[in-house]
Amino acid sequence: MKPKRYLYVWLLPLLWSVCSLLSYYYFPGTDKFMWLVGSLAGFWWVLFVRSVVEFGAWWIPYVTVLCGAFVMALPGFCLDRYRLNLKVFLAVWWLPFLAVTTQLVMRNGSVAEAVAKHGSFVSFICAGFNLSLIATALLAIAWVYIGSMLHQTPKSRTDLSGKE
Repeated sequence: MKPKRYLYVWLLPLLWSVCSLLSYYYFPGTDKFMWLVGSLAGFWWVLFVRSVVEFGAWWIPYVTVLCGAFVMALPGFCLDRYRLNLKVFLAVWWLPFLAVTTQLVMRNGSVAEAVAKHGSFVSFICAGFNLSLIATALLAIAWVYIGSMLHQTPKSRTDLSGKE
């Protein structure tokens, strides 16, 4: 039996959290919009709060990062369970990263207009990084799950009642 590996369960939340905080403090975009887009995984806590007193409150980025780290740990746990190779994950990550970042920039017309509106090209990179990290983790989980379903032998499949 192979020893348990804990790579993605800490790596995905760490990368997501660092990029979210970097985006909030240094490259937030206009009215912190690019930070908001890149940190969507952490904004589920807003559903449980009746009203946010002030969007610029000091505790909002920290609560968002903690909630987002929790959300990113879930696919990290699944990827560790499936023992997905890190090189494969990184190779697959580039396509969603380029697609999402390009889409975020081109929604503003051109690169020059996007930078003029949001202040920095790095704000798009941070938002694209976080969104593509989520997308890649979910795609990898779906890929491994579908692959494991296709490689099962007919004898190992069970119906919904649990009988073979």
